[in-house]
Amino acid sequence: MAVSDFQSYIDEYLQPWLEVSAALDESVAEIAGVFHEAVQEELKFIENAVTNPKPTDDDFQQSLAPISALMLRVGEVKDGYRGDFINHLSAVSEAVAVLGWVCVEPVPAPYVKDIIPGSQFWSNKILVQHKGDENHTQWVNNLNGFLNSLPGYITKYHTTGIAWNSGGSVSADAGMEQVAPDGFDDLVNTVQQWKTCADAIGDKVAEIAEAFLEAVVEEQNFINGASSMPKPGDEEFQQMLAPISANMMKISEISDSYRGNLSNHLKAVAEATPILGWVCVEPAPAPYAAEMIGASKFWSNKILKDYRGKDENHENFVYQLNEFLEGLVAYIKASHTTGVTWNKPITKSLASASNVEFVGGSSVADFQQLIDEFLVPLMELSNKFGSEVAEITDTFINAVRLEKELVETASNSSKPDDEGFAEAITPISALLMRVGELKSNYRGDFSNHFAALAEAVMALQWICIEPAPGPFVKDTIPGSEFWSNKILQQYKGSNQDHVDWVNNLNGFLKGIVPYIMKHHTTGLSWN
Repeated sequence: MAVSDFQSYIDEYLQPWLEVSAALDESVAEIAGVFHEAVQEELKFIENAVTNPKPTDDDFQQSLAPISALMLRVGEVKDGYRGDFINHLSAVSEAVAVLGWVCVEPVPAPYVKDIIPGSQFWSNKILVQHKGDENHTQWVNNLNGFLNSLPGYITKYHTTGIAWNSGGSVSADAGMEQVAPDGFDDLVNTVQQWKTCADAIGDKVAEIAEAFLEAVVEEQNFINGASSMPKPGDEEFQQMLAPISANMMKISEISDSYRGNLSNHLKAVAEATPILGWVCVEPAPAPYAAEMIGASKFWSNKILKDYRGKDENHENFVYQLNEFLEGLVAYIKASHTTGVTWNKPITKSLASASNVEFVGGSSVADFQQLIDEFLVPLMELSNKFGSEVAEITDTFINAVRLEKELVETASNSSKPDDEGFAEAITPISALLMRVGELKSNYRGDFSNHFAALAEAVMALQWICIEPAPGPFVKDTIPGSEFWSNKILQQYKGSNQDHVDWVNNLNGFLKGIVPYIMKHHTTGLSWN
């Protein structure tokens, strides 16, 4: 049963985890206690769901409020901590996002799978730091045990979303995900109505809504263009995306710079914006879009909590934004099932990594081919841009070279235990963190290059992903391409070196996907 099985995971993993947390440190015990309390609230949510029909959006948001509050508290505990157990608190802080699966449709299990590596990154550091210490090892194993049990549980009981009892009545929004809009024009109309609510609220809410509407209109132009032309090469594709990317960036800037009592509204819009990146996703853009909704709803829930029954404009601001987001998923499923629908397919794209033909045969030789074909020229170009760009590029490439060494080791070795694996990837993790540090500390004219590389490091985490590292990498690429698009927009037609830099970075990232599908379909292949 859905309730008893969820309770069994709490008993099996989280109860002993709480006991070990108390033995480790007061702050570890505090954050573990808040996490446990959030899971208990989620159990209550599931108990209610399986015995009741799906509620209206208003009631749904209200029922999520206790979980949301505790998830936020986990982040506050971690952010306020300064001490020796920062890896433990970071692992929990990254893990708490899995509880958002109750908001995700139609594929909540992959959403959880994509979140787990963020927590395990910090857990691996704990295993390396405290190797041989039974308490710390048990702490990591219990947390990971709970997290890794969730995808299977969700797939069994909540395959397409939280399983509500049919109950005999239909909620107002029940048909939203079943009937697609007639076209993208309907979605634009929804956003225009939503903007009316935003204008009534005023302040920066109206400004960010205007930027969001402009981004949606630009996406409408993009889709209309795609319907009348064959799929272009990567460079032209990036150019077509540039207006959307510019507005997405503007939304982020408005949200990041705001300090006021309407921050929840701005964050709801900023978190919703990445859904527009579905146009870059293949072969499953609808699940990608569906996974983006939960983060926006987290902040929308807080708006409803503050204004429910007090101000209809704020309530409608939430409802109409959610209507657009959910309607977009239905539209994608109906009209762009495997990716943006172009007028006719083309068989060859010069920069398309799906056309990489591996000739080496072995996993090591093919990985080296990617390095030689894309990263060697990337480094040569980076050297032309100065020592700072060269440094971050060199750090990124060194991480890739270490991954190649790990692939070679794996091909000749049996799979190690968790501690052994964590130790093996420690040098790679250190370089990935260094890329992030260089990006965070940089202030100069090449910030887009730094951001593109900082986002690209996510793809290198495929070595930790099972059972589907290929799709994981595909989902990370748009984050880097967002910044690459800005580079193309800035330098296209004026400096070919920068265009070539983007093509080489994108070529490597997209080349990893067919490489993984060939040699590491379900995870890093061990002898």
